Amino acid sequence: EKGPGAGTGQVNYTDDPYDLQFEYPANFLISGLSEAGIETDGSYIYTTQWNGNNIWRYDMEGNYIDGFVCGSAASLRDLAYDGTYFYGGAAANTVFQMDFDSQTLVGTFSAPVAVRAIAYQDSGDIGFWANNWSTAPTLFDETGSTLASFNINGDESFYGFAYMNNDLGEALFGNGQSGSGNLIYKYDLPSGGSFVETFDMMTILSLPI
Repeated sequence: EKGPGAGTGQVNYTDDPYDLQFEYPANFLISGLSEAGIETDGSYIYTTQWNGNNIWRYDMEGNYIDGFVCGSAASLRDLAYDGTYFYGGAAANTVFQMDFDSQTLVGTFSAPVAVRAIAYQDSGDIGFWANNWSTAPTLFDETGSTLASFNINGDESFYGFAYMNNDLGEALFGNGQSGSGNLIYKYDLPSGGSFVETFDMMTILSLPI
């Protein structure tokens, strides 16, 4: 039986694409509480409960700290962070804006798409990339205005997004449940969402999922 932080290994600091930096067991892996979304502010790692209103907090070494709720925010599938607030959706068109320090719901706004996977884009057209399973990834701002969108194959089953803009380029990554059930898809954003590659996370993970 796994306890908080059990089974963790040494953190591997690397900038190489798809190198495994760490893997930590979910505290509620065997309890049926269904941790889903994940995000960090650099101080803590947060996970969400897709079938409830819990948000769980871990330290950066994977040790479970505590859990809390943010008002009416519930059933969050994924998380995004803009440097101040966290955002998430419940596979519907409402985006919840949350302050995890005060553990409060700051507000909500409407998205032009149902929000399951979500990521924050902090350059260019600033806003949020989101989709629901295999719908078109769509960039929108807090007014709900669509800024960009691109088509995908239609069988990706995305549950989480991450945005990258660094010396390796600008891209959107999606964590899909197709194939092995844990695939990473990369899309080039400067070219308007051109598909780049797929990586199977199951080839490097060792902990049970």
